[in-house]
Amino acid sequence: MSDGIDTHTKNSKMVAKLSRPETSGLLFALVAPTIYGAGIPLSKVFLDYAGPWLLTGLLQFGAGLGMSVLYFARPRRTDIALQGKDWPRFAISLVMGGVFASVLMMVGLRGTTAATASLLLNLEGVSTATIAWMLFRERFSRRLAIGLFVITAGGALLCLGGDGAQVRISWAALALVGACLSWGIAANVAQHISGRDPVQMVALRGLIAGGGNILLALLVGERCAHWQVIPLAAMAGLITDGVAVLCYIIAQSRIGTSRTATFFALAPLVGASVALLVLKETPTTTLLVAGGFMLFGLGICLGEKHVSA
Repeated sequence: MSDGIDTHTKNSKMVAKLSRPETSGLLFALVAPTIYGAGIPLSKVFLDYAGPWLLTGLLQFGAGLGMSVLYFARPRRTDIALQGKDWPRFAISLVMGGVFASVLMMVGLRGTTAATASLLLNLEGVSTATIAWMLFRERFSRRLAIGLFVITAGGALLCLGGDGAQVRISWAALALVGACLSWGIAANVAQHISGRDPVQMVALRGLIAGGGNILLALLVGERCAHWQVIPLAAMAGLITDGVAVLCYIIAQSRIGTSRTATFFALAPLVGASVALLVLKETPTTTLLVAGGFMLFGLGICLGEKHVSA
């Protein structure tokens, strides 16, 4: 009997610990980059059959449709729904993250390998944390600064590497850096509404940005090589662009923008690993050295002790 009571007590303590905002926020912050990172090599495959603008729209629209079903299937939460004063910030985050960043990432991904592009996207965490510190005065420790500097050094190595580098200062590298900066702005603007209904925000983001990107892609002449790509990309988007962003917003509301962005630096490492293992891309010396820098920098950042603002 006592063993049963002890087990029940331990389970209750574990559930209580997982239900804490801090602990659950960390879990969401780990799930988001794992899902999103795995989707980067998958997007590389889809780019063989659809243009970057059209593919962006299909991924987003699939996420929007799936999250809309979830939004209407669950009990309504009017207390956390977007309010009138929230719409300007939501619109800015939607344009910067849902249009500029997403399209630029696909353009950059098309011009390089999935592994290299994945690692270069580590700069998103750097830009997000730096903007949070410079413009929004979020607490920024020396340890975090050192870690982000090391990550940035790895990104610079990918852009300025020697003969073995897969990305140089080119349109592909500039597109990926532009995507990271756009995501940094979007994440910081969205931080101020991260306490609102995340399902509603992801659904609206997917439907509006996705629908707009599809329309614009069709207007400039982009098409799918095979119609089967449309439902497959939409289903992939529900996971990689829907569930991942949902987890990111929840984590952001619980542990802050800088820490969430730091954990999201795992996404490029996951993407690079999947690209090397599944797509059989050949690693170069520059890629391995840059990956080592980024992994080391991420370890420094994740070892930071959180200090409340």
